[in-house]
Amino acid sequence: MKLITLLGLVVAAAACGEGAAQRADNGTASAMAAALESGVQPQGIVARRLASNEDVYRPRLSTFSPDGKYQAFNYHSHAHLARTYPSSGTPPGRSWGELAIRNLETGEIRQVTNREAESEWGAAMGGMVFSSDGTQIAYGWFQHDGHLLRTIAVEGGEARTLFDAETRGADWVEPLDWSPDDKAVLVGVIKSDRGRGFGNDSHELATVSTSDGGVRTLKDDVGFRVPYGRAFFSPDGLYVAYSALFAGSDAMSDVRVLALESGREEQILSGPSDELVLGWSEDGRRLYVMSDRAGSPSLWAVPMAEGARAGDPKLIRREVHGFISGHVEGGKMLFFNVTATPEIYTMELDLETGRVLSEPVAEEGGRTMWIDHPVWSPDGQFLAYARGRDPQSIVVRAAMGDHLRQFALPAGFVSVSRMRWTPDSRSLLIGARGSAQGASNVLVLTLTTGDFEVGLANPRVSSPLSADGRTVYSSGGGRVRVFDLTTGEVTDLYRGDGDLSSCFAAWSSLSPSDDRLAFSGPCVGVMPTAGGEPTWLYRGSPMLEFSSEGDLVGGELFGRVIAWTADASSLLFAKSVPGEYSLKELWIVRAAGGSPRKLFAFDGLWSVAAHPDNRRIAFMAGEERYEMWVMEGLDEAAKE
Repeated sequence: MKLITLLGLVVAAAACGEGAAQRADNGTASAMAAALESGVQPQGIVARRLASNEDVYRPRLSTFSPDGKYQAFNYHSHAHLARTYPSSGTPPGRSWGELAIRNLETGEIRQVTNREAESEWGAAMGGMVFSSDGTQIAYGWFQHDGHLLRTIAVEGGEARTLFDAETRGADWVEPLDWSPDDKAVLVGVIKSDRGRGFGNDSHELATVSTSDGGVRTLKDDVGFRVPYGRAFFSPDGLYVAYSALFAGSDAMSDVRVLALESGREEQILSGPSDELVLGWSEDGRRLYVMSDRAGSPSLWAVPMAEGARAGDPKLIRREVHGFISGHVEGGKMLFFNVTATPEIYTMELDLETGRVLSEPVAEEGGRTMWIDHPVWSPDGQFLAYARGRDPQSIVVRAAMGDHLRQFALPAGFVSVSRMRWTPDSRSLLIGARGSAQGASNVLVLTLTTGDFEVGLANPRVSSPLSADGRTVYSSGGGRVRVFDLTTGEVTDLYRGDGDLSSCFAAWSSLSPSDDRLAFSGPCVGVMPTAGGEPTWLYRGSPMLEFSSEGDLVGGELFGRVIAWTADASSLLFAKSVPGEYSLKELWIVRAAGGSPRKLFAFDGLWSVAAHPDNRRIAFMAGEERYEMWVMEGLDEAAKE
């Protein structure tokens, strides 16, 4: 599951105020364009790679200490996993979640939380943030009955629960920042339908007292999202700056500032571009913002006075690729450079016999371009996939040769979760996520015109979609449900016995004729979409074994790879290789039953699609890796 911070705020503005803000932003856009065209940027900024070098610790889901020396993140403890599964009944995919701190200079990692001391199963999940004095961390803690906000000393010890999301009828709480005096934590509280029917999520921006857990609501009830926890107190504690994606807007992300006493909000940057607030200068006179309105992300300093913009943004550094932290001491910012991403490959093999006919050929991806969701057209002429990340685009590539077309998602949509072709190979049905939380729809892309049609609302955008775009089949935790997108009706198709250590439905794939569902989890199975019991075709080993170093040496972990062959005669699935961190084996098994056959092994296998000729496949494989860097001298450069 890919985790993205969500936050709701109410934005109220009079029509004349919006018009004035738009005119001001048009002028700002011109000034920014001129600055980029001049090529002039301040001197004296130093960027250096930290000694920790390349890793896979997902910096998008981590945070940094105020002095820039430490990174906090969710740590997968294999030793804990070995001791708690399968006796606890916790499935492998959820047995992670220790909070850990890494020394960015030495690379040393130290575990902070201790799940073994918990009276019930739980895990650190979601956002986390250091206190202003650097002695504590606020973080999200997930357990069976809800999501909590907790704090813990950076040296470890007993965790303290400050806030239970369930007490406000909510499902999730995300810590965003500490107040400068460390007396309150800024949080986003998220209320979702959790599949109980259709409807948008609602959100609340609030502060939680660190002394007694008292909650003060700042904003409530409007659905849009703040990406990657982009919300920060000003140094004087009077304002909160945030980035937000708005429903129905052509902007990918705007920057706004909220005055905490009066509730007044100021639009700082807006437009058909992505603007991410990165933090305040130490004196509060500037906001650092990353903007891609020139076509590639660049770092800017926006003059500020009393919570409002006090001049045009100043270009600090162009071509800043990667995710940047909030402000740290001495005009420093931490960021990562992407060194590798998954790639899309094609290869020839005989699915009937399992014989490999050619080596995999990388078609696209690698250094900085994320590729996902490959799918062949039913006539075998085209391969479609998603390219990029927030926002994504759709690439349609000729099956033979290098000809391709790229289609940008329509305004208001940022990413793709599922795709399938219509039976006539003329259109793509796309499960797309909107810029506002809850704004997920079925998009129809007609290839001949390149036009998108926004179809029905889709609350299960990651789940398999029927060929007519009207039905979604959702599975997870042993339960399979059918969502009728035209009526909003949700019905149970299948319920398992609740024993998560046995076979149950997890990831799923819909057959080309929509008559059967295939599942991958602890086992591989198939069932009719009309209902009934699954037939389990392959049962994995539930007993996981680990070495003293924490490496998996026995048992089988299944990933999300589950796909039908074009003739629906067989299923492709992947499983882990004991003793290897990310190596996956691709297997094939007859949908009618029989002995599975191993096809090949590949590092970091994510998804797969079979060509209609049963002699080619496309698959996505690889890992996202990063280098951690620090940029110094920002405050001085901004003053020049």
